[in-house]
Amino acid sequence: MNPFQLHACLAEAFRNVERHRDAADLIREYSVNRRNIREVALDAVDLGDCRQVLDLGSGFGPFIDVLKGRLAPGTRVTGVDVFGDYGAPFLSACRDAGFQGNFLKEGASVIETFPERAFDLIVCSYSLYFFPDRVPDISRTLSDVGTFIAITHDRNNMRELISTVKAILAELGHRPDDPLPVENILGRFTAENGRALLQPWFGEIRAIDYPNALVFEAESQPQLLRYFRFKSPFFLHGTAFTTETVARHLEARLRPRDRFVLSKNDRIFLCSSPRPGNASRPDGGNTRNPLGAIQAPV
Repeated sequence: MNPFQLHACLAEAFRNVERHRDAADLIREYSVNRRNIREVALDAVDLGDCRQVLDLGSGFGPFIDVLKGRLAPGTRVTGVDVFGDYGAPFLSACRDAGFQGNFLKEGASVIETFPERAFDLIVCSYSLYFFPDRVPDISRTLSDVGTFIAITHDRNNMRELISTVKAILAELGHRPDDPLPVENILGRFTAENGRALLQPWFGEIRAIDYPNALVFEAESQPQLLRYFRFKSPFFLHGTAFTTETVARHLEARLRPRDRFVLSKNDRIFLCSSPRPGNASRPDGGNTRNPLGAIQAPV
């Protein structure tokens, strides 16, 4: 999948903030594991000296809700996303939490311009598979005593829905051995390959497994279809089939008295002791500073 195709998938799925919120609500409602995975991650980190935070792939700010009360009032939190529509809800969440909010809509590439060791905490939940090539700069911009939190899926994420959709597409004439976009994207950074991708850039990596599944009982099938419609660009981009066509076939396959269990085991990577010396500065050291109060350490 080339960068243009990836951006098209992102735009179709995530540009609508309210649909993204709705999908997040569905995940919470139908999860077997009732703990918030972001709380699990933060419970394992010492945030006592944290004053500068970077939220990569911030979306509307779900990490801000769990950071509230854990960081000193006035802590500066910079959100980065590729869609500007997330700026207003992200900054609102920061204000409600008592943080200084800053939002950048340039996407993950903007991290190239950040000063070295600028952040005490960097968080990236369910988005590093969109830009795993940014790990070297994440290491470069993390402070020597800081922590990078990466939350991701395992390789079997949504396997039941993926196999069902692939069977439907095969019936409709799509080549059954062609991987779906979601398979290509999620495979870029998973529970299984994450440590190997992070290892060159961090001296210490801890992993916390988060077992989970989404369980949709028979009466919840409309919610399962709603979840599929949100995710559909990652299933159908590049095919000849519309979301509603596949949704109708999916609905027909769901038997009225059966539950549908969707795999959603995740892993938290807690990375510290950055090795920024492994990263080269793309601009020869002439880094602009889009972060306002943040300055390169002296």
